[in-house]
This record gives sequence, structure tokens and C-alpha cells, in this order.
Amino acid sequence: MNDGALHLALREWRAHITTPATLGAVVGIALILAIIVPFEAGRQFGVMGRFGYWLLVVATTYGAGAFINGGLSIRYRRKLALPVLIGISCAATGAAIAALVSAINSLIIG
Repeated sequence: MNDGALHLALREWRAHITTPATLGAVVGIALILAIIVPFEAGRQFGVMGRFGYWLLVVATTYGAGAFINGGLSIRYRRKLALPVLIGISCAATGAAIAALVSAINSLIIG
């Protein structure tokens, strides 16, 4: 990826991530997950600890997905067929999210 595409992807990502709608959705989803405790994740923490855990997971995974999808779209939208671009984007996003959640879990839960 050349500097121009990377800088454009970062600018678009930053503009998207900091909108009130995106921030509200991330916080709202983290709050719901802290209350319903899916996968028994964070059961050992109180409600605020679970909220912090889920806020970290939701924010980092959403941010990574938005960055990867935006970057790949900017770089390859005219070079690849849409189904191929979607497949590559899904695979890259899935791998990044799996790595992030594993890292977060090993740091926080152990």
C-alpha cells in the first residue's frame, strides 16, 4: 500500500470512528454484552469490569475491521472484482479479530 492510500484510509477511518453514532453504537453494544454476559466472558468481574472488557473488545475489533475494510477498498476497489475483494476483506478482518480477541483474553483473563 503506498503512502497516499494508507493516509487516505487512516483519515477515513478516523472520521468514521469518531462520529457520535459510531461511538454510541460501540458503547451501547458493550453495555448490552456486559449485561447479558455471552460466552461467560468476564463472569469473574463485576458489571463495570465486564463493561470495560466488552468495550475494549468491541472498540478494538470494530476499529480493526473498519480500518482493514476501508484500506482494502481504497487500494483494490478498481483492481479486483467485488466478490474477490469481499472475500479477501472478510478473511483479513476475521484473522485480525481472532488475533485481537485472543490477545485481549490472554492479557485480561489469562
